[in-house]
Amino acid sequence: MQEPIRIVLTGGVSGGHVFPLLAVADAVQRKSPIPTEFLFIGSRGVFEENAMQAAGIPMKFVATGKWRRYFSFQNFIDVCKLPWGLVQALWHLLWFMPDAIFSKGGSASVPVVVAAWLYRIPVIVHDSDAKPGASTKFMARFAERVAVAYPGARQYFPADKTAVTGNPVRREMTAGVMSEAID
Repeated sequence: MQEPIRIVLTGGVSGGHVFPLLAVADAVQRKSPIPTEFLFIGSRGVFEENAMQAAGIPMKFVATGKWRRYFSFQNFIDVCKLPWGLVQALWHLLWFMPDAIFSKGGSASVPVVVAAWLYRIPVIVHDSDAKPGASTKFMARFAERVAVAYPGARQYFPADKTAVTGNPVRREMTAGVMSEAID
């Protein structure tokens, strides 16, 4: 029997990160002829935990910090979380040792992507916005490939590793009946 492919999904903090991760996991499981194991590594939150648990995806969490583009004392606290999050990500990746990382972006995935780069694990970063966030632009340096939802977003990333893919959408979002949606 063939060894399963191992993929880490990373992101978090909002549905804009978590639900596309679930869509990617579902698509990979349906289309891959090889069994696939997933692990979510990201921010700890009720939202992330409920979504991943419902999908049957195991979870590990890392400390994450957010850099605000305005003065906030929270920036001083959050910058201290980054080294600890990196250590946690290194530990989780060491035990799972995935074949690839799929990052949906956001501050929750920064320590995971940097740790993956240190281990030389291939990373794909996806950004759903027309103008990518700072964390996605930072993580693109460590990624093998960058996927963007809009053609205009390509300008923010190296052309040789960027592709316009659109946004990952869960199957249940497209399985409805239009006449029922109009009512």
